[in-house]
Amino acid sequence: MQETSHQPPERYAIVSSLYGPGTITCWYLTILSILVSWTLHPRKRISGSIDVDLIAMLTLPSVAAGHLISQVSMLMRKHDNSLGSDIDVNQFPQSIAAIEAPFRVVESFMPISAILFLVAMWMFCLRRAISVAMVGLLCLATECYIHFSNLKELGIRYDPTKAQSDDKPAFSRSFVADFTGLVIAILVTLAICAITASMTVTYMLHSQRVPQDQRVPQENGRAEQGRLLVNPGTLREASEAERELRLSSWISLFFLVPSALLSIVPSAFNSTVFVSSYLTNTGRTTTFWSRLKIFAGHFYPQSSNSFSDLDQAVSTAAGATILGFSIYSVASSYYGIQSNERRMRLEEDRIELDRLNQD
Repeated sequence: MQETSHQPPERYAIVSSLYGPGTITCWYLTILSILVSWTLHPRKRISGSIDVDLIAMLTLPSVAAGHLISQVSMLMRKHDNSLGSDIDVNQFPQSIAAIEAPFRVVESFMPISAILFLVAMWMFCLRRAISVAMVGLLCLATECYIHFSNLKELGIRYDPTKAQSDDKPAFSRSFVADFTGLVIAILVTLAICAITASMTVTYMLHSQRVPQDQRVPQENGRAEQGRLLVNPGTLREASEAERELRLSSWISLFFLVPSALLSIVPSAFNSTVFVSSYLTNTGRTTTFWSRLKIFAGHFYPQSSNSFSDLDQAVSTAAGATILGFSIYSVASSYYGIQSNERRMRLEEDRIELDRLNQD
């Protein structure tokens, strides 16, 4: 992917291969396969099951969040243990790169989690929605931890107004944690979403609750009537639950979409700055696809690995295989449904012909 800065290979010497381009591509392809299953598969989209693909997809951002906190804590200890009152950031170029790699994964998953959560809620798959929401909130909590920590005191924040060089190693891009306004806006948006959805569902449950004495008759002579009222009541409760979930989905859509857009503001900002710098230095023009490639490159960690490495190539092939099987499963399911419908029509025609022959 397009790099937003040019750094020597030694800078990425300790970046884990877990954040290599092949592994990240496999992760994105797995996310795409999950979206295909959750939206197109006639059975899996409403089953609400927690399958292996979902667990594998949620594992990477969870590990990246923990790894990021660990790397930041380690860098802060180096800062505290350094000699003198001022820190020499030239000691930390590799540590900075090691922090930035999981940082990109964590921030990339924030808008992705919002999309997956909305899809799960729309299909009434609460277990899926809760699983995705928990990991998404973990990533947001990690961003908040970075923002409120003393990491900014190290002077390694990305600054587009200053030249980034080996003399002053720093992050090669900005993150949500760099902007107080973005952190507060996302937190407030999610809080309003949770409070509004909770209050709305609570109000609906309170206003639509049927008194117990109306559902279960107390008179023995009306026992049969009481039994007849059970099924309509059950259907009514199911309809109310579906309506509550649908309303919660609309509320989540109204608030989570702006939250997801806010989380990609730093990537858009970095892409704009890089393109502007490129145009200023070279005087050339960039195409739409070049700008899109630069923007997508911000969602790929920078490392010393490449697609030509065996482990990265295998990871890419595994992701493509997962997506291929997901598409095949959707196509096979629809083919099976059409085959059953055609078989049923043929059976009905045969029965009708037999009846006509008997007449």
